[in-house]
Amino acid sequence: MKEEKALKILPEFFEEVEKGNKRAELRLNDRDFKVGDIYSLSEWDGKKFTGRGINIRITHILQDYKGLEGNYCMFSFVTKAEDCEKGGYQERISILDRGLAQSREALLRAKDEIALRDSYIAELETTARVLGGMAGRR
Repeated sequence: MKEEKALKILPEFFEEVEKGNKRAELRLNDRDFKVGDIYSLSEWDGKKFTGRGINIRITHILQDYKGLEGNYCMFSFVTKAEDCEKGGYQERISILDRGLAQSREALLRAKDEIALRDSYIAELETTARVLGGMAGRR
């Protein structure tokens, strides 16, 4: 598991992250941010930490881009809660996919059995016609 590091964030920006409206940060890249890094955005009122924080994982980094000066970068992130929810969602989809595959296999087996029975019934009907025709000739 990646080491968690802290970043200060002002209350107005923290609120937007907490509401789900803000999913990117423009920062001086003095920490060599990398995709996959985990940080705690710790609310800072300008004098002290408030005690509120949100864990994030960096998902994308934009740097060396026209309009970004010097060593600045913009990184996108997801919150830990969103990451966990997405993981749970993906697991539910995998379970449903496995169930669907098993259902498809069962349907294919049933289709094959029906085709075999239809073939057997057709054979019996042909045999009955042939035998009926033979009985009528006598």
